[in-house]
Amino acid sequence: MGTRYGNNQDDIYKLFGEKFFEVTDKEKLVKLINVVNEIGPVEEYNLAKWETIVV
Repeated sequence: MGTRYGNNQDDIYKLFGEKFFEVTDKEKLVKLINVVNEIGPVEEYNLAKWETIVV
């Protein structure tokens, strides 16, 4: 697990509700966190498209 959130997996699991784990197992969450740790933190956010529709 990444050092950004600590290495205690139980602390990371507490950030997610039970409904999340009904559809995503903990192993998939660990894989996702490991990918984020490999590619590094998000450097910037850009809004690609904004659209408003009034009916």
